[in-house]
Amino acid sequence: MNTKRQSVFFMDSESDSDLVAPLKAQNRTEQSYRSGESSLSRLELEIVRAQIQTIQFTPDKLCFSYGVLAVLMLSQISALWTKFIIGAAYNYQGKNSNDPKYDIRVAIPGFTYTRYSLVTGIYYSLTYGLTALFAGMLSDRFNRKTLLVIMGFLWNFTSYGNMLAYDFQMLAIMRMLFGFFSAFSTPICYSLIADYFPPQKRTFANACFTAASFLGIALSAASNILVDKIGWRFTYGICGTYGLISVLLVLLFVQEPERGRFEPKKQEVVDQTTALIQL
Repeated sequence: MNTKRQSVFFMDSESDSDLVAPLKAQNRTEQSYRSGESSLSRLELEIVRAQIQTIQFTPDKLCFSYGVLAVLMLSQISALWTKFIIGAAYNYQGKNSNDPKYDIRVAIPGFTYTRYSLVTGIYYSLTYGLTALFAGMLSDRFNRKTLLVIMGFLWNFTSYGNMLAYDFQMLAIMRMLFGFFSAFSTPICYSLIADYFPPQKRTFANACFTAASFLGIALSAASNILVDKIGWRFTYGICGTYGLISVLLVLLFVQEPERGRFEPKKQEVVDQTTALIQL
């Protein structure tokens, strides 16, 4: 490896000058590459670009990324909380167990345990599972923030649909729609996290987001208290309102980052492989 290549690839991130020097080196090598004089391949230039993005990930950018992560966690909590409210409503055993305001089994005619199993099992899981198969593909092709905001508003509106349900059919439809819309949350959020955090910070960020899922599950215990105090319909209403607020925070504070900014571009890898084959 010649001196020029070494000056580009071996960068000391502890030095303030390295925040500028690698960028200048990249500009010089890109110009040389276009003129056919560069000793670096296009793939190597992409590696340099990814290294520069990591070096320039300053503490203020890290703080902003953690702020975005917190907003994504709030959104994920709303999805998991909504998922488990129906369990608190169906298994209510309080002093008002025969009151339709508190007991969903009384409020929804014919809501047997078999139907409850269908709503919480195959109706939700099948819809969620099938949607998740292409939710990731759509998040790779379209603006992820826009998708998350749209789907977030829609899955939280199903909470209001559940709040207004007076028969099993409407409850089942709302459950399937919730499964469809909420299936977009996890792949989109993990994709955003990958572009907000460099590799050395990403594992902890992913762990924090995973913890948010369990916080949402934990709120199902709070749902038991809410159902006993204000009824299952108002519990759905509170959850839906919280969810809409969290999606509004996504709309206001989350920006669509550059895809794969901390890794070499995949297309450049393909181009490099093609060029090698043609040699």
